[in-house]
Amino acid sequence: FDEGYHSHDFYQFERMEELIGNAQVLVFVGTSFQVHVTAVALEHAREHAIPVYNFNTKDMLEPHVRLNVENILGECHQKL
Repeated sequence: FDEGYHSHDFYQFERMEELIGNAQVLVFVGTSFQVHVTAVALEHAREHAIPVYNFNTKDMLEPHVRLNVENILGECHQKL
């Protein structure tokens, strides 16, 4: 499934790149971080020091000098 997103117009990958490129913060809700699109977003956050908020029940991100992440553990319908 995770082949090149650019080869499928309906994924709107270029639109995602544009949105991430203009983002001041990234918010993830309930993702396992196992697909390419999340890796692209996280790499952009690292490169541009964009804060990341991860709302999840189990898949936490490791804060790092290059990744400013806040993990919010719990059910999204309660935390949001």
